[in-house]
Amino acid sequence: MTQTSPARKAVRALLVNGRDELLLIHWEDPLDGHEILEPPGGAVEPDESLEAALLRETAEETGWDIQLCGTPRPHFRKTTWADQTYEGTEWFCLARPLTAGQQTLETYERPWFRGVEWVPIDHLHVSQIPLEPPHLVSVLKDVMGQSPESTGGSLS
Repeated sequence: MTQTSPARKAVRALLVNGRDELLLIHWEDPLDGHEILEPPGGAVEPDESLEAALLRETAEETGWDIQLCGTPRPHFRKTTWADQTYEGTEWFCLARPLTAGQQTLETYERPWFRGVEWVPIDHLHVSQIPLEPPHLVSVLKDVMGQSPESTGGSLS
């Protein structure tokens, strides 16, 4: 039986490179095996700013040091993972990659991790692996539209 988890404050980095590709993490659910692609991110620690959480989570999950471009924007997300439903606002922010470093996934995350993928922005709508959140293209349009440093990627 799926249980609903308490709301948590969370962030996601929309990391776009110079080739108009978005960095997504490929996960496999430990219980039912369904796969997803989602932007790097996670829970905001107590007394941590949204910006600090974005930098930390992206480095942990991908190894990339990033530069944030704009301000984090709130978007509702509801997802089920490992028989837990997570529902609430997550903060998304456009970012660009600076330098690749060492990934430091949490020990409990390693068995579910399937890799990181640079996905062309104009191919997001035809992804064979479900995107999380399902409305990721709309979120990206919103976040890129508010940033003075947004790329010229096609989001049709």
